[in-house]
Amino acid sequence: KYSDKYSFIKGFKLGLYLEVLAFVCILFLNSPEKWWIIIPYTILYNISLAGTNANASNIIYSYVDTNYFVHATAIKNSIGGICGFGASVVASNILEAIQANGNMIFGIHVYGQQVLSIISFVLVLIAIILVALGVNLLSSTENTTQKAEGATEQIGNSTDQAVSSVGTA
Repeated sequence: KYSDKYSFIKGFKLGLYLEVLAFVCILFLNSPEKWWIIIPYTILYNISLAGTNANASNIIYSYVDTNYFVHATAIKNSIGGICGFGASVVASNILEAIQANGNMIFGIHVYGQQVLSIISFVLVLIAIILVALGVNLLSSTENTTQKAEGATEQIGNSTDQAVSSVGTA
């Protein structure tokens, strides 16, 4: 309902903000006694997935011709799958290195999941910035198009007025 009321892009950004909060929750999960932190993490993360996945599809549907919607969605999902696979390979190597050091980085005791959450946190912040830049680029392009259409309409009106003046003279 939020996205329908405001916009799909704002709904997408809200999903990203919730994802950032979910990763912040994991940063505090530094002992088995804090197992309960998994509950707010799971809730926030799954709500964020609903916001980003649904709005990503709606954004594609809004901006891509219906004849190419399936193709655009397939490309988006393929890129997501490739990035997800690559992220899993990189993350497993990071996790293995941390565990091989006895869960220590620079002399600080950490769990691998905390480090992966920090990395995810940074990547989601980058995504938020890219979405904001994309929205600004999109809105400036739409404004330019609207100005060009307005100028064309004014030229057309001026031409009509000139022709009607000549016709009455």
